[in-house]
Amino acid sequence: MEPSSLPTSPYTIWQTRLRSGDLLLCQGTSPMSQLIQHATQSRWSHVGLLWRLEGLQRVLVLESVESIGVRAVAMEQYVTNYADTGQPYPGIVCVARHTRFPTDAVLLQRLSQEAVTLLGTRYDGREIAGIALRIMGQVLGMPPHAPHANTRLICSEFVQRLYAQVGLDIPYDPRGFIAPKDFATCPDIVVLGAVHDVHATEEPPCP
Repeated sequence: MEPSSLPTSPYTIWQTRLRSGDLLLCQGTSPMSQLIQHATQSRWSHVGLLWRLEGLQRVLVLESVESIGVRAVAMEQYVTNYADTGQPYPGIVCVARHTRFPTDAVLLQRLSQEAVTLLGTRYDGREIAGIALRIMGQVLGMPPHAPHANTRLICSEFVQRLYAQVGLDIPYDPRGFIAPKDFATCPDIVVLGAVHDVHATEEPPCP
């Protein structure tokens, strides 16, 4: 489904529906986002993992971004003041959910510990070029590259590492990489709708 065709609701409504383990899927408009879309042949350019802080009534986005690396930022920032610009995220922000995401406290603690351990890990900008080369290699009939372990992480590699902590596997592309589109096309993941910061009366789909 095209991101622009998804039902859209304000964050004030989404906030009460979001769960730890939900995904943030984005279609960005920045040059880097467009490069990722082109390299991965997908409308999706970014993926992050959402985490509820019940005591603070806040939702965090755990993500890896090119300018910083792995970080945690309030979801509210995405739709009101992205990167301290005073404007929403430049593009479309959507929420997705894995239908088999666990609720076991031990597994959730394991995921959150891994997320904290990885905070500050640098972004792997070279991997984007590597993905484009692998796609080109397939066109030229070259054998696919096997997935490799990284000490730097692009957004999809980071979220895949977190999901692995709770026993969820997002299959790599056969060409040897994992991209935001691999989350969007996973049969166990449902894209629920898009988020904006404008007040509206419509509600997101029931979980």
